[in-house]
Amino acid sequence: MSESKPELKDEAEQIVAQIQKKLTDAFDVFDGDKTRSVDAKEVPTIIHSLNLVPTQGEMRDLVTEMEDGDNSDVIKYEKFIAVMTDVLLNKKFKPANENKIYKALQMLDTENKGYYTKEDLVNLMTNEGEPFNTEEMNEMLQTCGAFADPASQADNPHILYKYYINDLVVEDTKD
Repeated sequence: MSESKPELKDEAEQIVAQIQKKLTDAFDVFDGDKTRSVDAKEVPTIIHSLNLVPTQGEMRDLVTEMEDGDNSDVIKYEKFIAVMTDVLLNKKFKPANENKIYKALQMLDTENKGYYTKEDLVNLMTNEGEPFNTEEMNEMLQTCGAFADPASQADNPHILYKYYINDLVVEDTKD
């Protein structure tokens, strides 16, 4: 037996309410002075805390969409909620799963070595696709250092990507 229209409407309203509570909770962490606004620079951190992984370009677009015409340095709660409710309802910017990441890393490893050197990573991440800036590159290299083959050279270590994948995977929470 199918659900009636009022029951479906109630279920949809409950889903939207749950999403908006999750968004409000994330927003409130950064709204320390309780002004119902946050610094625009904090929005990427809020979005990432929701396990969303937009590209830098997509992130800029999201922040631009949330900006207030009068003050683009401040994001108001109402705009944040409107934009991000749509993002979550439409399941945008979800992280890739472990298998997809592994296959992508294998495709980039054209010699099937099972690793990248520091030099390989810097070249890939600064010259291909949406390039990393210096800060992002340094952060990635620092993280990758934990997955270096101890037998490789210290100045150009071999990053064993089959172990690094676990650090790239974002757990998809159902709440």
